[in-house]
Amino acid sequence: MNIWRNYAIEGTQDLLFEQCEIKNDIISKSRKVFKRFGFNEVQTPTLEFYDVFNFSNHPIEDEKIYKLIDFKGRILTLRPDLTIPIARVYSTKIKSGTAMLSYVGDVYRANEHNHGKNNQITQCGIEIIGISNIKAEILLLITAINTIKEIGIEEFKIEIGQCKFFEGILEAIDFDNEEISELENLIMNKNLGSLYSFLNKKKNKLNEDQYKILRALPQLFGGKDVIDEAQELVKSEKAINALRDLSYIYNTLESLGYSEYVSVDLAMIQSFNYYTGAIFKGYTKEVGEEILSGGRYDGLVGEFGEESAAAGLAINVDAIQKLIYEKTKTEKTDEVTGVIFFEKDSYANAIKIMNLLNKGNVNWQLNIQESFEEVADYCRGKGIKRIMKVNRNEVIEYRLSPTGVFIGEMFKNGKY
Repeated sequence: MNIWRNYAIEGTQDLLFEQCEIKNDIISKSRKVFKRFGFNEVQTPTLEFYDVFNFSNHPIEDEKIYKLIDFKGRILTLRPDLTIPIARVYSTKIKSGTAMLSYVGDVYRANEHNHGKNNQITQCGIEIIGISNIKAEILLLITAINTIKEIGIEEFKIEIGQCKFFEGILEAIDFDNEEISELENLIMNKNLGSLYSFLNKKKNKLNEDQYKILRALPQLFGGKDVIDEAQELVKSEKAINALRDLSYIYNTLESLGYSEYVSVDLAMIQSFNYYTGAIFKGYTKEVGEEILSGGRYDGLVGEFGEESAAAGLAINVDAIQKLIYEKTKTEKTDEVTGVIFFEKDSYANAIKIMNLLNKGNVNWQLNIQESFEEVADYCRGKGIKRIMKVNRNEVIEYRLSPTGVFIGEMFKNGKY
C-alpha cells in the first residue's frame, strides 16, 4: 500500500510559484550583499559522514540527526548544520590563514513534534575563520543588517549576548551539572517564578551578590544601559571582560547608525555548545521563530585539525520567505494585468505583443490553452479581467464585464 504517496513529510513543504520567486529573491539578494562585504561562497555536500557531527559538545542532539547506512555499512547523515561542514572544509582544504566564507544550503533536523518548526531549513550564512578579534563579530552583524534590509525587511532586532558573561558568574558557584542545566533553562525561558523558587532552594550555595545577579539575569535585556546595570552586579573578571566586549560591539554599531537594529540580552545562553563568546539571534515581530542566529565558536575548527578562531551566523531563509509571502498576499491587488491567447500559427505574433505590452509596470502572460472558452474560464477563476486574443492579422482585447462575460472591443457582439 502506498498510503503516504500524496503527502509531504512532516516538517517539509512544497513551495509554489510566487513562494519560489520570493525564496530565490532572498537568496539572490543575500549572495549579493555577502559578496559586497568580501565573503566568498563555498558548497558542502547534503550527505556527510556521521563522524563529522559526532564529537564532544557537538551542537545537535543526536536524536535530531537523520541517519542512513551506505552500501559499505558506513553511517551517513543529512547535514543538520552548515557551520560544522564549513569548519571541515577550512581544516581540510584551506588549512590556514584568514577565510571569509559564505554558503547557501538546506539543513535537516528531526523535530519529533515540530511545534511549527521545519525539519528542512534553507539557510544563507557567513563565516569568518582565522580572526580572533572583535572586528569579526562587528563585520558579521553589519553584513547581516545590510542583508536583511536588502531583502526588504525594515523592522527587526538582532539580540546580542555573551557566553562568557554567564560562565563568569558560574565560576564561583558550587552547582553540579544538573543544577547548571536547570538554571540555564529557567534563565533562557525567562521563567521568573520557577527561577526564584530554584534560587531560594539553593540559597545555601549562593552569596548575596550571586543570588542577586542570577535573580536579575532574565530581565537584563534592552539597550546599552543594560550593560551598565550588569557591571554594577558582577565581580568576576571574565564576566566584566565579556560586558566590555558587548559594550564595544554595541557602541561601534551605534556609531555606524545601526543601533535601532540591535539590542542586548544577557539572559541569552548558547543553545549550541560550540559557541564560546558573543551570540546573536535575530527576530521580527511577524515571525515567531528566529530569522538569524550565530556567534563565536573558537573551539570548533580544532575538531578537524589545527585550532583556529572563528565566528559566523546564518539567516533562516524559510522564515523570511513565509513573512514576505504573507505580506504580499495581504497587499496584493491584480498582479497579472491580463493573458494573451493565440492561435497555433500566431506564436511569433503573441510573443511580440507580450514583449511590447510588458514595457511598463504591467504583467501580460501567454496562455496556451486550446480554446478561448477555456481561457475565459481560467481568467474568471483567477480574477484576471483582460484577455488579448492574437491572430495572424489582428489583435482583439476582451475585458470582463460586470455580468461575468468577456466583451471584445473590436466586435459589436463579440461575447464569450
